[in-house]
Amino acid sequence: MAIYGRHGVLSGQSLDLRVVFTDDTDCLVNPDITPVVYIYDESIDEDTIETELAAAIFTSALAGPLTPTQIATGFYELEYIVPTGSAEGDWHDVWVSQVDGVASEQVFEFVVEVGAVLTTQILYNNELIIIELDSSIANLLGDKTLGIDTQVSFSTLYSPLYASPDLVRLEVGPWISFIPDDTMALMIHWSSKEADFIAKPSRANQEDFEFARTKFVIYDAALKALNLPGASALSGLDYGGSGGSKALGDLSIKKNPVSTIGTTSSGIDLETLKELRRMRDEWWRVVNAGGEIVPGQGFKPTSAVKGSMLEGRRVTGRLWEDPGEYNYLQPSTNSKVLRRGAWRARFGFSNKRRR
Repeated sequence: MAIYGRHGVLSGQSLDLRVVFTDDTDCLVNPDITPVVYIYDESIDEDTIETELAAAIFTSALAGPLTPTQIATGFYELEYIVPTGSAEGDWHDVWVSQVDGVASEQVFEFVVEVGAVLTTQILYNNELIIIELDSSIANLLGDKTLGIDTQVSFSTLYSPLYASPDLVRLEVGPWISFIPDDTMALMIHWSSKEADFIAKPSRANQEDFEFARTKFVIYDAALKALNLPGASALSGLDYGGSGGSKALGDLSIKKNPVSTIGTTSSGIDLETLKELRRMRDEWWRVVNAGGEIVPGQGFKPTSAVKGSMLEGRRVTGRLWEDPGEYNYLQPSTNSKVLRRGAWRARFGFSNKRRR
């Protein structure tokens, strides 16, 4: 089977030319006689091909008649080798046969190419690159080989990425030491995309928002890491099967995971996971608020006074005058008085000082 088809074939290579014979009801049908194929190169135009087809004289054909192979009912295939040194362009293959006593003739087209196309390969963000090294790769002397097939992988820059694996490890500690940095970076990337889905920063609180977003990503990625399948086996922790705590009245018994690494016996219990989830939820609220609140704070209702922002608005309510501007009668009383300027204007006093 050739690797090239009608969309393009290189000069000197082979291609598969396939056709299907159907009747007027679009059902597959075998022709009355085995079809034959004629090949025309790019120098022959379609008008000439139609003229020769009508006269049943194919003198301008480069090759033919060629006999295709029947693959199934009504399905035929011809493997044709384009001569070396052929010119590029639109070539044609003419199929001639007979179905139910009626001539069946059709002109098809395929493209011949010469040379190659040079392109540059670009690595984009969020891509995983896998390199496979064959076991037969040897040194310059040829006396040493890899011996086994080796696979090496790395990832390009994840974007968005609002934290780093080191920040998550500093927060969680050795419980995620079994996770490679590439895997941790992928989890941080997922958490960062979730943070983008929650809210976008505003100009007024951009710094606060970015800090809250980083904290959320840290705790969210940490929870993803701790919930990986097989985490206990990889980290050396034994979670002791199902269950973990029993309570009877004031008596509570809790079975913590036991570490089999060295002589340590501490482990991640339910309280630790609850605390991580609590911190994650707290910072989620801050991110959702656009950085307008701090952890533990909620949205409180506010009040407004009609016209409070108008310039020259008269102050209302029971007010105290400034003793530096107004001489109260002694002893002073809790009384409602006019401002100094308004009092002088009402009683006809001038604001000018006497010399």
